[in-house]
Amino acid sequence: MTDLENRLEEIKAKITAYFDCEGARTVGGVFWDLVAVSHREMQRYFLERHRVVDKYRISEWHFYKLIPGRPTLDQIQAVQRGLENAVEEVVRPGFQQMETQLIGVVVTHHLPDEPVAASIKKYRKRRQFWLGLKGWVILQMALTAVSDEKIVLRKSLKSFRSLLEMD
Repeated sequence: MTDLENRLEEIKAKITAYFDCEGARTVGGVFWDLVAVSHREMQRYFLERHRVVDKYRISEWHFYKLIPGRPTLDQIQAVQRGLENAVEEVVRPGFQQMETQLIGVVVTHHLPDEPVAASIKKYRKRRQFWLGLKGWVILQMALTAVSDEKIVLRKSLKSFRSLLEMD
């Protein structure tokens, strides 16, 4: 196994307690080396636990892509388009579904050039279904460079950093 595949296996070992790992598959016209999903059922109560006001679901999808070497802007934009196309395949809007997060993670050897890293940091799309009554989806990206031991991500994904850090 290559060092990128080893890094992906380390990440998979960290998330298996919380996510269902579906393995490699094509979603949104892009081949992903690992797809993981987590669904959480939530309830809101009124004063006591048996007085349930409503129930809803929060979903989180992780799409991992291995890109050897130094990723180019075209490769990153292809990953971003794949995330946008994946919305149609994996998101099921409904009154019980609230938020769905789709996070694309690029695992690579070296950090990309600054304009490419800036496009990863800035990438965030939000789409509402039926004015938000049937939920919404948020698309974001992150990148981890194995050889450089650096991580590129948005500030809103700071809790995601511990998952991508090297042990």
